[in-house]
Amino acid sequence: MWQALDSKEYKEIMTKYEEHYGILDKIFIPENETLNGLKYKVEESIAAGDDLLPRYYGITNVLLWVDTKEFKALNSTFREHFGDVIPTEQIGGTMEQLIEIVNKSVQEGENLLPEYYGYGSNRDAYY
Repeated sequence: MWQALDSKEYKEIMTKYEEHYGILDKIFIPENETLNGLKYKVEESIAAGDDLLPRYYGITNVLLWVDTKEFKALNSTFREHFGDVIPTEQIGGTMEQLIEIVNKSVQEGENLLPEYYGYGSNRDAYY
């Protein structure tokens, strides 16, 4: 795959991906991925209306999941219970961890994200 990064076909595939989901850094694409495999996964993502590449490639950084249906649903749940969106600029780690923390927050009726991610719970004091 890495030798094909300058090819016209690779650029066309990534242009199509970027139109729907933004830029994906090439470092997240496994070296053993094929152009046909990448093309299939991008087309499948577009058909599903959800970026499936993070799941295919094991990308765990939460910020790379913000365009997925899974994150959007989680963000809606968070907003419904706490009146705010998930502060992606304050969090890191895996999507699985974030899901667990949001679900625990909902169960306990308290936003636990500041505690887990180490940012001030009194965010409004800074603005």
